[in-house]
Formats: sequence, C-alpha cells, structure tokens
Amino acid sequence: FGLDRLYIDGSGEPVEIVREQPDGRREVIDAATGAIKYELAPKETYDKSDRHRVELIEGRVDRVETVRRIFHLRYIEKLGAKRIARILNDDGVISPRGGYWSQSTIDHITRNPVYLGQGRANWISRPTTTGNILVVPFRRAVMLACRRRCTVLARIGSFGSTTGFVSS
Repeated sequence: FGLDRLYIDGSGEPVEIVREQPDGRREVIDAATGAIKYELAPKETYDKSDRHRVELIEGRVDRVETVRRIFHLRYIEKLGAKRIARILNDDGVISPRGGYWSQSTIDHITRNPVYLGQGRANWISRPTTTGNILVVPFRRAVMLACRRRCTVLARIGSFGSTTGFVSS
C-alpha cells in the first residue's frame, strides 16, 4: 500500500509503473508521461522482460500520506493498531483492499520492513533513481522509533533475514 513498482530496462531507463488498485486490478502507467497505458485484470500477470529490473517507488500521494499518518499515529502518538484503524475508518480513508481498515492491516503496515527500506529474504528493495524508496522518513523521531521496533522484531525472528536500512 502506497508503493508502486517501477520497471527499468537493461539500459537503466524507466519503462512502466505498475500500480495495484483496491479491487485487485493493476494499472500499467507509462513511466515517461504518467499516462495509464492499460489495465490488468485481478488474476492477469504483468509480462516483464528478463532484462527488466523492479524498484519500489512511492505511489499515489494520498496513499503515501496515509502510510505516513499510520506511522505517525503508531510511533509518535503511541496509538494501538485497533485505534488507528478506527480513526482511518471514521475519516473515510479507503483501505488497501478497498474496504474498512482493520487491526491486522495496520499491524501489517507498521511491521512491514519494506516501508523502512529494509530488505527481506527473497524480496529486493533498492533505492530509486531519486534515491528514495522510503515512505516513512517524515521525522527523525519516527524513523528512530521504527528502527528500534524493527531491530527488536528482527532479533526475535519476526522479519526473517534482514539486510539493514536504506536511508533517503
């Protein structure tokens, strides 16, 4: 949620962006113009060239702001996941799957290492050409709180194999 996939060709040129929609569809966007080229049905796969590599980039502004808000509420305001879900639902914010926010959805986002730029076994996270894959670095205090929590979770095995933080 809040992240898109940027497909880059073998020469390093951005080709297309794939953006997930709450209903399961995916929009394929021209990386140069930002125009939607076509849509993929929920079960349809994106045909990626073997020479293409994928980078995670910030997605739609409203989704990025929602993720930042979740991290702020969790790590600065110190609210629980259930309360955060209630706040987002009361404010009419659409969840990643198009319905209501739940405690488990909030937990998934706040525990997902990719939002901190942290790799995970069989996942690849790289800085984008702008050097910014992080959705989170909005305040140093939040980043430090997230790092402390993620370090603890990594030690107890909740994240599996970690590769460290990527800073913006």
